[in-house]
Amino acid sequence: MGWLKVPLQLAMLSPIALLAGCEESVFDCSTVTTIPTAECEALLAVHNTTDGGEWTDNAGWLVSVDPCAWSGVSCSDEQVVQVRLTSNKLTGLIPTELGNLTALGFLDLSGNQLSGPIPTELGNLNTLTNLVLSRNNLTGSIPAELGNLTALRSLRLGRNQLSGPIPTELGNLTNLEVFFIHTNQLTGFVPLPVANLGGELQQIASDRCSFVSNPDLVMSDSRDYMDADLDDDGSICGISLRTLP
Repeated sequence: MGWLKVPLQLAMLSPIALLAGCEESVFDCSTVTTIPTAECEALLAVHNTTDGGEWTDNAGWLVSVDPCAWSGVSCSDEQVVQVRLTSNKLTGLIPTELGNLTALGFLDLSGNQLSGPIPTELGNLNTLTNLVLSRNNLTGSIPAELGNLTALRSLRLGRNQLSGPIPTELGNLTNLEVFFIHTNQLTGFVPLPVANLGGELQQIASDRCSFVSNPDLVMSDSRDYMDADLDDDGSICGISLRTLP
């Protein structure tokens, strides 16, 4: 039986170096001291599940030993507080591990090619004030668990392929100021609790071709809302901003 000849340089490589050629990059979160291991692993999941090697800007990712120095990541008091990766050529699914970023205040994954459902685990982020997932290819329904995000001020889900009704649990978002759900395949009405948020809610955008806004919103104290324009044929499909007195 003959022996397979392996170049000396390859034979001397460590197992970790050999694994570096695999699709998922190798990064040891157990060596990170600036944030909890679970938060490091959540960021690593974002990179590995959305083809991080092909991002427009992946400066520092898996290179710097401090995840807080990775492009789009901000930290405070040894926890991740912001992840902003807008228009960065992310593809694939939103990882469920993002639900482990327990101090996250701002999550912006808009303007990418993300697909699949919105993870229910995002409902664990009870410090989140801004959730921006617009301009992707997300499918499925809006998770009722997002109603747990009571600190949320801005929820932007427009320009996806979401379907089904808006969950009534979103009526718990009493601090909501911006609610964008236009250009989806949603049906039914804006839940009455959302429409009655009154002075807190400043902007809302919805498509009335496939989605009917609750008329009570117009009677609220909201400063701005999105109404529908009549097309030339009388159909209601466009969206325009109108300011209430």
